[in-house]
Amino acid sequence: MSYIHSCQYCSSVTIHSHRSARRPVYVLEDTPTRTLKAAPLNLSFNEAVFGARKGCPFLQWVTSLSSAKEKTCLNVIWSGNYPLDSAVPANPWIWWLGETQENPENIFRTVHKILAEKANILLCAEENDPAAEDFNTRPPALNLQLKTRFVQARGWLEECVKTHKCREENAFVPSHLILIDSTANPPNLRLVTREETSGIFLEYAALSYCWGKTQDFTLTSSSLESFLSSIPYDKLPQTIKDAILVTSEMGLRYLWVDAFCVIQDSNEEKAKEIGQMAEIYDHAHVTIAASKAKSVNEGFLWWPRIEMIRLGYECSSGEIGSVLFSPELNGDTRFSPEPLDTRGWALQEELLSPRRLEFGTYQSRWTCRETVKEDETVVDGWLKRKVTSPYMYGRVLSPQPVSWWDIVEIYTTRSLSDPHDRLRAISAVARKLGELSRDEYVAGLWRSSFIKGLHWGNFAQEQTKKEEDMHLGRLKNEDSDLHGTAPYIAPSWSWASVSHPVEFHYFYAPNELQQVKIAIIDIRTKTEPPDDPYGPLCDGSLKIKGPCCSFVVGERSELHAVNSDNQFVTHVSFPSVLVELDMVSGDHLFLLLLSVRHGEGYCLVLKQTDEEQYIRVGFMRLSGPSQYPVLSFEYKKEEWKEQIVTIL
Repeated sequence: MSYIHSCQYCSSVTIHSHRSARRPVYVLEDTPTRTLKAAPLNLSFNEAVFGARKGCPFLQWVTSLSSAKEKTCLNVIWSGNYPLDSAVPANPWIWWLGETQENPENIFRTVHKILAEKANILLCAEENDPAAEDFNTRPPALNLQLKTRFVQARGWLEECVKTHKCREENAFVPSHLILIDSTANPPNLRLVTREETSGIFLEYAALSYCWGKTQDFTLTSSSLESFLSSIPYDKLPQTIKDAILVTSEMGLRYLWVDAFCVIQDSNEEKAKEIGQMAEIYDHAHVTIAASKAKSVNEGFLWWPRIEMIRLGYECSSGEIGSVLFSPELNGDTRFSPEPLDTRGWALQEELLSPRRLEFGTYQSRWTCRETVKEDETVVDGWLKRKVTSPYMYGRVLSPQPVSWWDIVEIYTTRSLSDPHDRLRAISAVARKLGELSRDEYVAGLWRSSFIKGLHWGNFAQEQTKKEEDMHLGRLKNEDSDLHGTAPYIAPSWSWASVSHPVEFHYFYAPNELQQVKIAIIDIRTKTEPPDDPYGPLCDGSLKIKGPCCSFVVGERSELHAVNSDNQFVTHVSFPSVLVELDMVSGDHLFLLLLSVRHGEGYCLVLKQTDEEQYIRVGFMRLSGPSQYPVLSFEYKKEEWKEQIVTIL
């Protein structure tokens, strides 16, 4: 629930627009990349301390800021391009400034302090308030009754069914579904098979959620027969119970949940259902996304208690309105992902769903293919646009896999409980793209853009211990080494061979690229089953011909040291090299040059394992040092030897 606070101590505070003519606005910083303007508020430090002692939560918060000192005045710090873009929620800082801020050196220090402390707020405006013209963020609708929320959600679904073409009618039915009889309390549940529903046109909901820890109560080979008769409602975890209620309230009788519609102790059944994942979510009448729940036991039909503070606001037009904000919901909150947004499997569930009803921490959200295309996502309050979402529905369904690399970059930032699911958890999206593009899928890459797919690396600034332990397609452990018995994940040249986030470094404009003669001779992969290129990999190799040279890894350079795993500068014949690899000083490595652009060369870093075979150990960008930009990398054929290499 949300509560709105306003008292005699904070009601006199009015936030002025950065374009206000009534109050002076001071420029703290004005650069091509950022502008900071300070708009003083009519509140002194002593007044704030007095109001805080009287119990005003707003003044208690502002006096707790590190900048709160005597002889200072409270300011709103506006940041960004002007005029304000109404499509982006305003996200100013609240800060105390004194007269000494006029000194340029003090201003510089102040700007860095402001940006470092989380004193930024997210301003909301109610629908009919004059301030709504400046801000499109609405207060979280946390006080709505559950019945009202269901009426609203049904309206969203009915509108989509009547006016959109988000989902085509089809006869696809998953192998198993939960049949819900909501006439009883609690509802009667049982499992039905595809054969049992043969010839019946049915509409079902699919659930997207976080498992959390392993579920104790699921569909197994031994429970299948009893579940076909009845599923005990009381034993279900809360998220499943909530999904059953939402399904019924949306006018549907069938629900697909992986834990109860896929036999969990049968690897054969799980592999078969993973192969149907694209159809399961693509053909669902609606997908219910339990975004806020960290585990299946939490449920998602609950809303937090938040105290909102109302302050006066002078609009850009000069009209006086009001804005709402909460110190709990600072500006970073809108960029904070929901628990479901961090789950690897959930990305393809989101991208493939034609309609999606999401239950987030601060809002309910309706997304369908038409609303995404028209940028008209429907919400019950809070943020109009979900910043953490890739919004690629239309692009996933396009005839060319142009968005695949974007999807992979987002996907690899998410977590998987089992690292061996690295390719499986995105295989449904790959399968859909392959069907539409007729392209050949090879270990997470596409045949038509294979060289582009080799341009991946990891340039993150922090790595977890778990990420450090994943290398070259096999998990390191005490019982196995690089060529040991650890389960195979992917060949070293595939982004799927590492567990950390990856970025692709490739440039589209042909006139920007210096021609490098490189040719794919052969690509071989072995999958299980053998006739399914989207199945788990058992082996893979790449035979490629291109410019190569060798070098020896040097010591770490303090000048160019990077604070992240597997990245440091090496000393070679070129001015400087930034490399992502897991090597030590003195190791002999090879470079395979892939492309050159604007004085930078992009290479695979290879280590020889035997006379004819190599493994990828990194991705290198060759360039001149930043203080000597004229010493850029130049591709000189005489320094590189054309060579055929086989990369495992």
